[in-house]
Amino acid sequence: MGFTKEQREKNLINLKNAIDLDKIDEIIRPTTEWGGAYVIVTSNEDDIFNPETYEDDWHGRKSQDIYVLTKHAKILSGLFYYVKENVLGNRDNYLYGFMALLANDYLRLYGDDGDYSPLLRYIIDKIYGYVMYFDWEVSMRDSKEAFDVMRNYLSDKTTDEEIRMIL
Repeated sequence: MGFTKEQREKNLINLKNAIDLDKIDEIIRPTTEWGGAYVIVTSNEDDIFNPETYEDDWHGRKSQDIYVLTKHAKILSGLFYYVKENVLGNRDNYLYGFMALLANDYLRLYGDDGDYSPLLRYIIDKIYGYVMYFDWEVSMRDSKEAFDVMRNYLSDKTTDEEIRMIL
């Protein structure tokens, strides 16, 4: 992750432009479904943690994970991998959690039908503001400030408790 702040910003702007120009497939590709940093992105409802039948374990679903269930799981996962490899300067689980919250927020507002571009655009536009706010530094230093920034970008469809889950 040896990118400078300027390179990371350029990579995110290139990603944003690719989404806006409907050329996202030139930058990210569908990939294996994301699982990491307490976020699971999946298209399989059976992969979602069910507190009535599952227990936390070291090899599978966990109650503290944030789950994003979408038919666009593979391209959304590609977005997570792109951000990990081309945008982040250091580890930042808050950003991954925020991306998952944004995806779920979008899905609650607009559903899961149709093209994946609006979903990706919704996430990228808001994480761009988020990383700019923190001046491309890791946001995990101040959970209260991170909460306030996330709350500002998320709709009322996302609860404060959901945001606190990632902090």
